[in-house]
Amino acid sequence: MNKLCLLFKMRVVFFLCLCICFVPVAAVAGDFDGSKPLICAAVKVLECTADGKCDEVSPAGINLPRFFRINFEQEKIGGTLEGGEEKTTPIERLERIDEKLILQGGEQGLGWSMIISDSAGNMTLTAADDQVGFVIFGACTPD
Repeated sequence: MNKLCLLFKMRVVFFLCLCICFVPVAAVAGDFDGSKPLICAAVKVLECTADGKCDEVSPAGINLPRFFRINFEQEKIGGTLEGGEEKTTPIERLERIDEKLILQGGEQGLGWSMIISDSAGNMTLTAADDQVGFVIFGACTPD
């Protein structure tokens, strides 16, 4: 009888551990599903030209706010440039694929695409025209 009781207790402890481990993941994933506004930070920016040369540049160097907000309700992304100018762009497409949020849009001759992971809010933004491409790595958190 003692072995049966011990086995039952071990199963209960195992089940509780599983619940504790998976609840935070589910809560975090909900933060990046497009239901809550986000604030994102550009951490590393690469600029690549048509000749294949890539250089690390600052967000300000490509006219990108270092921090920007994603407002899913208004379908726009916006932030403030270093000089104080507000910059916004519309989100033209939003889709969830494989636990990732994908946003796309375009303006002023550039097409852009952003992907945000459900698990941690890691973000990659790409933008390009016919002569230059940008890759921006960063992170997002609920606003």
